[in-house]
Amino acid sequence: MFRYRIILFVIMFISLQVSLLSGDWSRNLGKMDLNSADRKCKSRGMRLPTINELQTAYESGEISTKLGGGFFWSSTQNEGDRYYYLNMGTGSVDWVQSHYWDVSVICIKK
Repeated sequence: MFRYRIILFVIMFISLQVSLLSGDWSRNLGKMDLNSADRKCKSRGMRLPTINELQTAYESGEISTKLGGGFFWSSTQNEGDRYYYLNMGTGSVDWVQSHYWDVSVICIKK
């Protein structure tokens, strides 16, 4: 029974990763504040990725090879008006106030 649960867990984990990594990503849509980025993604029938989605796609090489360096918004809120972004050059994560700084935008299919 234990072996079955391990196998089931591995299959579910792999399915989650495949579904995440096979998602359709937009091209770099330029730099803008977070509200504009959110509207831009929605107008394309897409959404801003979470910080976890960005990190997973970066680590797999799925988007970092297409985008090169730069900072990219995530939809993940830190606190208040602060949101996380990913540095595509280094893979590091930080946060900034959503209206303070224009950050590059990439969207993911809903």
